[in-house]
Amino acid sequence: MSSGSLIQPSDHLEQALLSIHQASNDFSNPDPTIRAQGEATFLALRQSEGALEYSCFALERSQDPLVLFQSLNAILYVLPSLPSRDPSPQIDSIYQLRDFILQFCISKAEQASISETDGNPHSFPQYVRSRSYQTAAALIKRSLGLDLIGFTNLAGGGTSLEEMIRTHFSSLGQNLVKLLNLPSPWPQDPTQASQSLAHISSGLGLTRAIIDEFVMTPIGEGLSTGGYSQDKRESKGKVKAVETGSAVGLSLREHRWCKGAAQSFLLPHIISACLNLLYGVISQSAQAGMIAGSWQAVIFPQAVSALEKLLGWSFLSTNPLSSLKGGASDAEALASFSEDEVEIGECASPDTVEEANRRFFSARKVPNQFSALLMSNDIISLIAASYRHAVAASASIQSRDLSFAIHRLRQCFLLAASFTPLEGGGESDQVQVRRIKFLATNLASMVQEECSSSNSGPMFARGNSLLFLSQLFQTLLVVTPVSQLATGLQVSSSDASGLISFLSSLSQLGRTVFAFAFHRQRDTDEEDDLVVLAEETTDTLLSCWQSLITCLKVESEKASHGLTQDSRLHIMWQAVHGMIRDDVFSPYVNGRLQAASIVDVQDDVSEQGEEVTKDRETYSDQLIMIASLARLSAADNIRFLLGLARPLSEALISVANGQANPTPQQLESTWEQIHWLILISGHVLGDETKGESPEIPSEIVAIQEPEDPVVALIAQLSLNLLQSVSSHGSRSMNATSPQVTETLLWFVGRWTSSYLLVDPNGWSTAPTNAAVQAAFGGEAGKEILSFLLQRLKENVDLWMSDSDVLNQVAAVLSSFSRSSGVMTHLLRLPQMEELIATVIHGLDSLPVNTHGSLISATVTCIHGGPSEIGSEGRSAAHYFEKITAAIESRFSHIVSLFQKPGYVKVSQQSDIIAAVQTSLDMIEGLAQSVQPKSSDAVFSFICKFFPAFANICTVYENRLEVVTLVIRVLHTLAISLELDFGAEPYMVSGLNAAVWDVLTSLRGKTHHALIQSGSGSLSSAALEEDVPYEGLCLSLELLCELMGAAKASSDENAPESIFEPTLLPQRTSDVCIYGFENLVVLINSETLSVPRLRQGFGKLSAGLTSLFADRILGLTVAAAQGHIPTGAVGSSLFDDVVKALALCLAADENVVALDVLEALVPFSHSVIRLAIQGEFPQLDPHHLDRMMNPG
Repeated sequence: MSSGSLIQPSDHLEQALLSIHQASNDFSNPDPTIRAQGEATFLALRQSEGALEYSCFALERSQDPLVLFQSLNAILYVLPSLPSRDPSPQIDSIYQLRDFILQFCISKAEQASISETDGNPHSFPQYVRSRSYQTAAALIKRSLGLDLIGFTNLAGGGTSLEEMIRTHFSSLGQNLVKLLNLPSPWPQDPTQASQSLAHISSGLGLTRAIIDEFVMTPIGEGLSTGGYSQDKRESKGKVKAVETGSAVGLSLREHRWCKGAAQSFLLPHIISACLNLLYGVISQSAQAGMIAGSWQAVIFPQAVSALEKLLGWSFLSTNPLSSLKGGASDAEALASFSEDEVEIGECASPDTVEEANRRFFSARKVPNQFSALLMSNDIISLIAASYRHAVAASASIQSRDLSFAIHRLRQCFLLAASFTPLEGGGESDQVQVRRIKFLATNLASMVQEECSSSNSGPMFARGNSLLFLSQLFQTLLVVTPVSQLATGLQVSSSDASGLISFLSSLSQLGRTVFAFAFHRQRDTDEEDDLVVLAEETTDTLLSCWQSLITCLKVESEKASHGLTQDSRLHIMWQAVHGMIRDDVFSPYVNGRLQAASIVDVQDDVSEQGEEVTKDRETYSDQLIMIASLARLSAADNIRFLLGLARPLSEALISVANGQANPTPQQLESTWEQIHWLILISGHVLGDETKGESPEIPSEIVAIQEPEDPVVALIAQLSLNLLQSVSSHGSRSMNATSPQVTETLLWFVGRWTSSYLLVDPNGWSTAPTNAAVQAAFGGEAGKEILSFLLQRLKENVDLWMSDSDVLNQVAAVLSSFSRSSGVMTHLLRLPQMEELIATVIHGLDSLPVNTHGSLISATVTCIHGGPSEIGSEGRSAAHYFEKITAAIESRFSHIVSLFQKPGYVKVSQQSDIIAAVQTSLDMIEGLAQSVQPKSSDAVFSFICKFFPAFANICTVYENRLEVVTLVIRVLHTLAISLELDFGAEPYMVSGLNAAVWDVLTSLRGKTHHALIQSGSGSLSSAALEEDVPYEGLCLSLELLCELMGAAKASSDENAPESIFEPTLLPQRTSDVCIYGFENLVVLINSETLSVPRLRQGFGKLSAGLTSLFADRILGLTVAAAQGHIPTGAVGSSLFDDVVKALALCLAADENVVALDVLEALVPFSHSVIRLAIQGEFPQLDPHHLDRMMNPG
């Protein structure tokens, strides 16, 4: 072999290179057929025996970028199987191959740099550069892994482990440091300048690639890592793991060896080199200035990108190399991942900058080896200087790379701020304290610069800057123990200036954030994006104050348990407490109301007809945070809200009384402001009412004032305002909007659950203060309950056509049902009877999707009280009978139509379809109302219609929405009956039979009513639905609910023998198997791309395999003996179960796979037990093999 060539030329290699070049030409051809030929050649290259030599030969001789790219791909493809010695006839070792690729990266970069100077910028495009760096880094890791494996096999061979690793990294580290060395001054000669630029770019590219390869274990190698390195964000498809590394043929334990070796022997050198490079770039740029196209403009973004990756390294807290002689197993290596590492997501690519900008950094432990480097103030100073430099340069240079560099520097700042010493105490604590002080000083300076700037740039850039500063405060407060923060800010009984300065900076930032969120100019093209950014920035800013309060409360609780409280923390509490009241809550509320006062009529028109998420859902976290902060000074802040509520509510009261006639725009403005004020007030006064009734917040209970502001605020909004906008007919409708009415009713449900008719001596309630008890307890409370019931009735009458208002009326009734004090009196009040009558009389007029919620809430209230005697001696049964009679008359009329001649045509009329849907909605509402006291009555009523459900599915087999409603009714009923807690046997049998009949009505159609097409493929129509394949999802979940009866042993129809060939509709095991056989034909890899469907199918498959293993085996034997005809249910059960298990495991979702694997354990026990007993000699042995190997 010649000294300058790795691969000796030959005719065969030359011919192969010509074929690869031809494939490149074919691949670029627009003709699909010719392009496919090129793809086939590249695939054949990877899989050929001589792939390594072909690829290296092409890398040495070709200038075609695509040829180079595919050659590098081929090397990566064969890399996992390459040995350390003689990987090919002409390559002596993997180390020689590694050095060849490293030299290729550098030489190609040099050539490209000269070519770019000569006007040819495409000789070494970025995608080829990146792949070459990746290949080099993967070879470095593979060669290191083989060295470490060899060390264990030879027990060291007389060489120490440290010496072997140091030797391995010595040349690489030196070369990288040399490449990253910045000439000073920068060469003036164009050739030398091009060479220097190429070397630095190559060094930075290799650094980034090495970090990517070593920082994380690639998925699919060694043991499965379970939750390790998984993407935690919700996705619309399968749960996928973040995969940054290449496949290099190492086990999990070997990957950790490599990472530990790189962390100890390589990482410190390249971090130092990268920091020195960045310092040199900004130093020289500060003198000459950064000019577009200059070497500084090229190197600076690359250096910042490399620094972000280096700072994002997830450190190992223990040395995995110690296991080289200890013989730790792969399982032990896997277990140690969760103990040793806190994984930080890799830095964003240009396509995910906006997403990555919203990351949150928790505390990251830094080993002692890196403390001097990463915990020093110098690194903070360097990042801050680089950030200011980049921001200043962006004013004159419009560069995408520079924009990304600014983003990455923010991430670097957040990462650096999140570092904490691995081992506390002594010098480590002193280092941390100095860092806190230095960070606080830098933060104050950056906040001052940002908040005092002229704000002449793009608003989106402004918002990102404010978000970054808020995140930086948040990171510092989250990772720093409050006692260390007090020390760092030099808080003492005689001097709190450091603390005041820190909090003042946070307050100043808050004012600027609120100004951006609430007072910015809104008529811009980017307003939709700005809304999201503004709210996230506000959330982050509020969470800073929340973090401070939480930490101080924890310390206060420790003191209350007898531990000594740090006096400095009391000083911090007082300072934070006062600033939140004056600089957070009031400015937030005023800003929110001011923003609400600006009405954009054009926006209102454009959004008509659109389904809009409610503000209390969209801003839930923010409202909860601001309420939590407001409760710190509950009396003052509630009094402040009361002062804002009075003029706004009085304005609407005047309209309702006919005393005012504002313009539509003025009215819209008032509506929007009162809407937000009610939302904030509701969150301050009480907590969410789902589940059990929440207690009155302790901060509000502690208010002891003669004129309690809580009582006054509730009276102003829930009594005075609600009466005026409810009791004056059309004038009331003129004074309010559906949104304001709905929000007012939400407020009623919010506060009544905690305050109204609370028993102060009840075991389940928190103490209440005297003012609240006097206003809302005893006779006063009953009068208010009567008042509210009357208002609910009036609003049902007024807003009979508005579904939001009516559903909120139902929500208020549901909240009443969770209050024992309210339920004690509810049925005894005549206003409740009037409300029930109004609901019943309005059933024919209510809008769609409201019947169920109103009936559910009403029936729940009817059966929810301790006494079933209503007004005038009427029982709950009386009210229930009236409601069910109204439902039955409507549903029976529809069913009778299907029994008349010509019913097919009649059934497809739009009014009949709407009536069917409404009736099913009402029945579902009844099903939702089930509770122990009413389960018998409700089930007995609904079961009368079970035969009709199957008939409806037959009539409307082509209308997915109707079939889905039928299944939803059964699904809701199964959930409400809580079968896994033991329902009555007749309920289990009846529900089983109903499900059987419905599934039978859907079986054997040319296309199944639960999917959009006959093939079961995921059509665009299904994807456009709010819940793709909702009917199929509900069916799977329904069968899972039915299995609960088997768990609770509530099924009295268990077969006498597992070999009984007949399936019975009343039997839980049989109906689940029957349903499974009906539905499994609809399941494939495409339908399983829907997360909810995938989880339901996995749960059903696992449940069948574990709960009904004996029955499955019995039916399999019965089929083998010919007792079950071919094609009948059960004849192919075993094959279908295997298919289901294989699909679940292929779905690549941890929970689903784990459920299936756990279910195989009891199934295996059943197989072994029955085999020992000789119960199924005719069971084909291949069944068990396929069960154990379903993939």
